[in-house]
Amino acid sequence: MSAMTSTTTTKTRVLTDEVRESPVDIHLQRVHRRILWVILFLVAIIIIL
Repeated sequence: MSAMTSTTTTKTRVLTDEVRESPVDIHLQRVHRRILWVILFLVAIIIIL
C-alpha cells in the first residue's frame, strides 16, 4: 500500500489526510486504462475506414 497525503485548505486551517491505494485499486486502474486504449484504438480504426 502506498500512502500519499491530500491537503484541503479551509477558512481557518489546512486539513491533511492520508490517501491509500490497495492492490485491487492498482489492478482496476490498469484494467480501466487498457479498456480505454482498446476503445480509442477501435474509434481510430472506424475513423480511418
